[in-house]
Amino acid sequence: MIGGILEMGIFENYNNPNMKEREQWEEYFSIILEDKDLYEKVLALCSLELMEQLIPLSSYCEEYNCTFNIDGVVFAEDGGGGCYALLEDGDIVRIDFAEGECGRVAETLKDLLELELNCADAWQNYMRKKYIDDPSLLEKDVIKSEAKGRNHFEDAYGDDMPEYNELQKEIAERLHLKIYHEIDKNVLTNLYKMATKQPSFLVKDMTNNEFFHELIY
Repeated sequence: MIGGILEMGIFENYNNPNMKEREQWEEYFSIILEDKDLYEKVLALCSLELMEQLIPLSSYCEEYNCTFNIDGVVFAEDGGGGCYALLEDGDIVRIDFAEGECGRVAETLKDLLELELNCADAWQNYMRKKYIDDPSLLEKDVIKSEAKGRNHFEDAYGDDMPEYNELQKEIAERLHLKIYHEIDKNVLTNLYKMATKQPSFLVKDMTNNEFFHELIY
């Protein structure tokens, strides 16, 4: 698929002393990008489209006339106006240019993959301060939202993809990821810690001179 790029090593010339689990990054990129079937399944279930080459955050944001406070490189898009970047401090952020929001989401690529893999309903729908204030409310809403998310996936893809639970298990096994059955007690808790971590990652739209709002509100 893109063997020439992978043979060179997508991270070969990327020197970031704060990058966590570098070998793990290289392994995931290699496995996913070299297997078209797996690539399409990860894109479908996780809304994560890994790039063939890293793009400097400055170049990517320039297209949207935006500036930011912490430099990094864009390594994936989500197919809906958003991208994921690895910051120079080692954390992963999501920037949604369509909605005008941004923030930290994970410490490692494995954390991000497990977040996407385990949330049948988009994790963005859980980014509410009320859930941090009242975990029991989150626990109750997760049950309803995850069932809705699984049904939505199967309605959207029909016979083009395996059933949600089957596909989730397949991706987990092929990428050595963990499936959590109580996401309110693990992946979402980790997400909230990252989203509130300081310093905040900021993006400013220079067209209207306004900052993007935080992921959690």
